[in-house]
Amino acid sequence: MSDKKRILLVSEFSLLNTGFSVMAYDVLSRLHNSGKYEVAELASYVSDDDPRINQLPWKVYPVIPSHSKKEEMERYHREYQTSQFGGLRFESAVNHFKPDIVFSYRDYWHDEFITKSPSRPYYTYIWSACIDSEPPRDEWMATFSTVDLLTSYTQWGLNVLRKYGGGKLNVSNIDAMPGVDIETFKPMDRAKIRDEYGIPQDANIIMTVMRNQPRKLFPSVMSAFANTLNNLYSMGLDSIADKTYLYLHTGNPDCGFDIPKEMIRYGIGNRVIVAYYCQTCKQSTPGFYAGDRKYCPKCRAKACAMANTSNGSTREELAKIYNLADLYLQYSVAGALEIPIIEAKACGVPVVSVEYAAPYELARLGGGYGQVRMAGWKQESVRETSQIRGVPDDKHLEEILTDFLQEGSEKRALMRELARDTAEKYHSSDGFAKKWDEIFSSIPNKNPFRWFATPKQSNYINLQSNGAYDAFKACTIASEAFTKGCMQGSPFQMAAISDVMNKNAAFTGNEIDLEKLNNIANKEVFDRNNFEQNRYFSNVKKKTTVQNTGNSKLI
Repeated sequence: MSDKKRILLVSEFSLLNTGFSVMAYDVLSRLHNSGKYEVAELASYVSDDDPRINQLPWKVYPVIPSHSKKEEMERYHREYQTSQFGGLRFESAVNHFKPDIVFSYRDYWHDEFITKSPSRPYYTYIWSACIDSEPPRDEWMATFSTVDLLTSYTQWGLNVLRKYGGGKLNVSNIDAMPGVDIETFKPMDRAKIRDEYGIPQDANIIMTVMRNQPRKLFPSVMSAFANTLNNLYSMGLDSIADKTYLYLHTGNPDCGFDIPKEMIRYGIGNRVIVAYYCQTCKQSTPGFYAGDRKYCPKCRAKACAMANTSNGSTREELAKIYNLADLYLQYSVAGALEIPIIEAKACGVPVVSVEYAAPYELARLGGGYGQVRMAGWKQESVRETSQIRGVPDDKHLEEILTDFLQEGSEKRALMRELARDTAEKYHSSDGFAKKWDEIFSSIPNKNPFRWFATPKQSNYINLQSNGAYDAFKACTIASEAFTKGCMQGSPFQMAAISDVMNKNAAFTGNEIDLEKLNNIANKEVFDRNNFEQNRYFSNVKKKTTVQNTGNSKLI
């Protein structure tokens, strides 16, 4: 039996382009390559049929069923609010992989289901809570009190947990601030890249890379940008204003704002570059807005849409796109981290962000040009988060942008160097993985036979009447009912039942030959190391007995 700790990450599929996905790939690849752990992921937004799951050297448990599994697919859509995050397949994943540690780092509503698992006694659950505002809701804190170990992306987040936890939370002293691959996200030949994308060499590019969602303030960004141009013209700085552009790397339509209408409202349609992505040739083609779908200038297919989390640039291409920018802007009411801030720094692009939550802490580490002060605060309704959100001062943003656009080339070059230096010092993926390694190493090893030991609750199995065959079938290794069965009979017994069913050795009609089943359970035990590949029974190490009491059920 391997002495490596088995680590299961619950997140979004590590080969997608979301922030959570990037974090998943960065940490899992480094933990896997360290040789210290066996890792796996329960992956949202990828299906059983997706060939990409075979590109990774670790086990992937997809959250989306294949289309051939009609009943399971119907249930997936029926319970989408939790199934999209892994709620329907978590039990089968943990009982198959048998982790020592389960960890996650998403929002409360993503991963709360993990705390309710009947398998909780068998693994340590570590949650890097997304803390982007305060105060956290009471129900969140109640749930966090059941977690074995809590961390957060920032020291600010850890302090919020301590402040509102009432001494009932086990909060780590180590933050789990994500990093980026600084060998992928790095300064490049800007002139060459601008030529490739058709961007004028002397253009001033102010860039933002944010999902189009309510807390990301796209209307305020466009309003401040329009006012900045007006300020420059009023100051007689036409030569600067004429070559200044706003680059929006975001999707439309989405759950946030109508980007084209906001461009029209502020009269900046000819000054806003948007990121298009061709779904045919898989190339990014930035340009002026030309509708939700347009012809690709490279392959001529009408398959270009504004980039989004499902269809967008690869990490390598996104790194090139950051290198187009002179200044990066992250503008939102709050933020648990905001990874694009770190990616921009790594590419040598100075950052402007808001003076609240994680962006405030990131700015204090260096690599920024300015922080926008808060004009006030607002509390969201109970239909949202009930938390206090910041209201950035748009006038202050205008002042910062106006000042930056007047900076000379020497100071801009210095700021680019400082941004890159900050990323190398604080924001590498290696540092991110080292923090998780330190956290995992602090967790004591559990009894390696715990997954196979007889639970205390009950040691009786009753398979009776017309549901006997279905009960047998439900007890196969991959079924969700497996854990429920284990709560009433040991995994040795469950495996034995499954083996009996498959061999037809003890099943006749709706009856079970309990004597044969008892003999199998007594003589054979389940071998963990061959669970996934062979599912066979080895020599006797522990013995267990099956009794038919007639008063308990398997499911």
